[in-house]
Amino acid sequence: MRKWYWGSISIIFLIFSACADGGIEEKSGLEQDMAKYENPDIGALSPRNGGYMDVNLAATPTLAVFNPNGSTIDFELWGDSEFTSLLTSAKKVGKPADITYTPWMPRATLEAGFTYYWRAKPTGGGWSDLYSFTVQNLCDIGGIPWAEYVNEFTTKRACDAIVRQDPNQALGSTDAGGYISNSKPGSGFVSLDWSGALTVEMGKTVRNGPGADIRVFEFVSSEWIEAFAGPSEIGPWHSMGVRFCGDSCDFDLGRTGLNYARYIRIEDLMSPLSVCHATAGADIDAIKAINYTSNSGQCG
Repeated sequence: MRKWYWGSISIIFLIFSACADGGIEEKSGLEQDMAKYENPDIGALSPRNGGYMDVNLAATPTLAVFNPNGSTIDFELWGDSEFTSLLTSAKKVGKPADITYTPWMPRATLEAGFTYYWRAKPTGGGWSDLYSFTVQNLCDIGGIPWAEYVNEFTTKRACDAIVRQDPNQALGSTDAGGYISNSKPGSGFVSLDWSGALTVEMGKTVRNGPGADIRVFEFVSSEWIEAFAGPSEIGPWHSMGVRFCGDSCDFDLGRTGLNYARYIRIEDLMSPLSVCHATAGADIDAIKAINYTSNSGQCG
């Protein structure tokens, strides 16, 4: 499901379970009358539907839904998918002013290896689909050493001239190519636009190893970017530094104080007042894990 939302702060491109092979597993929004409710299009952000929660966060879990229109949100957390074991719930949870989602910290301690179910709704509206996640040691998850899911893609203006804004193009291995012009904009990359940001989940959990741990592949031209790492789809984010990124640039997880991270955020550092054009902002081809975990002890 792809939706653009206009607002005074940002435009949000919602991706629900976008896979590295380019496919998108669609998760419907709230099934309700569009005219009756102000914001029917909330959706699971953290954990993503079918995703994971770090076992080291299970004692103080946080759930979050996209909520660009700022409605108050009701939440429920269940121990099963048949609605027989309600663990906890909350009503009229407000959205902080400076973010695009509503977080909720349920009063529950979750157990490793268990799958949990949750849902949300704008207060007074209808319930979303039932989302699920598994509490997991992130070092036990196998996958590709590249970005595998898009969690969030945001821009701060409307730049209609940009021709490559499908964030799924940043998933998987490097494949950008083609002559770059307004009529022939190339392929295999996403243009972030000035001050845009892309958050992804890696297929393999990145670990702090010798030297650089993350490599960002950029296309078209060199751009200033900042890379962040975090323990969930919503952070908290720890900067790995700023680079003037050409064909590729490397980042060291050790700068953050984290031993491991599964979620990476890339931000373009140019002003949103800069000129709008076909490949505005950093053009991200791929994000690679150089050092990644291979056993559960590395996520201690």
